[in-house]
Amino acid sequence: MCLLSVFICGGNLLTITAVCSTRSLQTTPSMYVVSLAVADLIVGFNVFFESFWYNALTEHEILDCKFCCLLNLCMFYTSFFASMAGVVLIGVDRFFYICYPFKYEYLVTHRKIIITIIITWIVSVFFGTIPFYRNNFDAIQDCLHIDVLPVWYQMYLVKVMFALVLVFSVMLYTGIVKTARRQLGSIQATTVDSAHNSAKGKNWKVVRLMLLVCGGFFVCWCPYHVSVVINHVSFVSEDAMDVLFPLGILNSGVNFVIYALMNRDFRQAFRRRVCCGRCLFWEHDHDSSGGAAD
Repeated sequence: MCLLSVFICGGNLLTITAVCSTRSLQTTPSMYVVSLAVADLIVGFNVFFESFWYNALTEHEILDCKFCCLLNLCMFYTSFFASMAGVVLIGVDRFFYICYPFKYEYLVTHRKIIITIIITWIVSVFFGTIPFYRNNFDAIQDCLHIDVLPVWYQMYLVKVMFALVLVFSVMLYTGIVKTARRQLGSIQATTVDSAHNSAKGKNWKVVRLMLLVCGGFFVCWCPYHVSVVINHVSFVSEDAMDVLFPLGILNSGVNFVIYALMNRDFRQAFRRRVCCGRCLFWEHDHDSSGGAAD
């Protein structure tokens, strides 16, 4: 869990610093990417915090700590709601960009984006902190999500919202992909301007990138949420839950890998951040050698 925490925190810190320090990455979708990375960063800290429950040196001290348990749950669910909101916002942004390109600059402005992100975080904190006030810890005395959280919170709030976000995202990206492919095919058939084709091809790559981010979120989290629903009506082994939950958590570190594999600007920014000192030394040495040769 500590290694998973380092992987998640490192990848998302790299994503945030890369966007903040690279002008080519400071675009509208990247604002949502940063918001999503912040949510994933909270998950990374949460995983590290939760590891104390499995450490022989700390488990006895923290096992009966109600505040620690509820703080752990609230951190996780706040970040989970913020992640769902981030996935939806990215999809809506790409929908407007692809389907209403001439109205995009009017519909999506810097001020509107900031207000939208702030509102989604306020809503996420509101829903994510409900376990502080509604929980079964006193009766259970064990910090397990399934036992501590009320059934209505797990089933009728978290699971229903997850299902709605899943259905909405599928509909949204289906429309985006259809429109983008139709536009790309029409442009390629009617123009010989290679620069125009290249620009549209780049836009299509951005759509594919965001589609992978959205798809990765649901692929990682669907098995766990389905298993929780099944467990309420039947039975799912604890071993299965112990595998499926970390799979969902792993999604918080996957986005960084997707950005690096699918986007050249992100890849170059990551490379600069990782080898900053070595690259600066190499460039200085290279410039000195070049000057001597001249």
